[in-house]
Amino acid sequence: CLWKTDSMADLLCCGPADGEDGTSPRNLANATSSMSNAPVDKKDVNDFPTHADGSNYEKKPGWEKIICPCLGALYMNGDLLTDENGFATKADLAYALQRSGISGALVSPNSPLLSAAGEGINIFNMEGTAIEHGCSTGIRDPLPDQTKFDEFAKFADYNYDEAGRFYVKDFKAALDHFGAFPNDVNEEALVPGSMQMIGVYCGVLNSWGVDDEEGYRYISVPTLYNLLMEGRYPEGWEVKPWGAFDLTSRLVQYHTGCCAKRSKCTIS
Repeated sequence: CLWKTDSMADLLCCGPADGEDGTSPRNLANATSSMSNAPVDKKDVNDFPTHADGSNYEKKPGWEKIICPCLGALYMNGDLLTDENGFATKADLAYALQRSGISGALVSPNSPLLSAAGEGINIFNMEGTAIEHGCSTGIRDPLPDQTKFDEFAKFADYNYDEAGRFYVKDFKAALDHFGAFPNDVNEEALVPGSMQMIGVYCGVLNSWGVDDEEGYRYISVPTLYNLLMEGRYPEGWEVKPWGAFDLTSRLVQYHTGCCAKRSKCTIS
């Protein structure tokens, strides 16, 4: 899509790209060779496919201390390696993020996220570090909190089914609320305010969301609960590679209302 673009609107909103390097997307669950952008110092121990079917799920010791839901899910499914104290190297983080579908510049060794991680991070003790978001919903900070999740779930769209769905527009409503009334504020964050949190939830849609009957991307409330509170992957999940292009497109939807309920855009 990037190399066939005729306008900025097409660049930002024409839907998922074929691949940032001009190749077709590959299923990361079956092609670990696509992890070539990650640091290579731990390549041997990290050379395994994503446990996308959830068969490796386990509430390992310390799981409840992981305030980042995405890293928590990767850890509990065996896709983020750490030592016995919860320390993950920069290479461990890069490979784990790629197993969730993130690719290209977003997981290069010099990306802002991995640069902020330094030589690595202790996922059991992320409070007040540069990796922690500038503000928090409190859903897992400091521990999994049912009340906070219920508060978040009130912003879902319940017009399509009883379970409720989060489209981009619904995440925006929820994050606007928690940005104004955060659980806590981290002055040492890589990105101040709610910007990093917004990027993460756009990434959640890219990695774990599904398209509805009309091609609109959403994640159901029960699926989001299992992911954020329990660290469980969605049933039947298949890894969908995405990169900076796809994140930019999702952020444009978030901030402008363009394609607020869509995964593709027909702007001309």
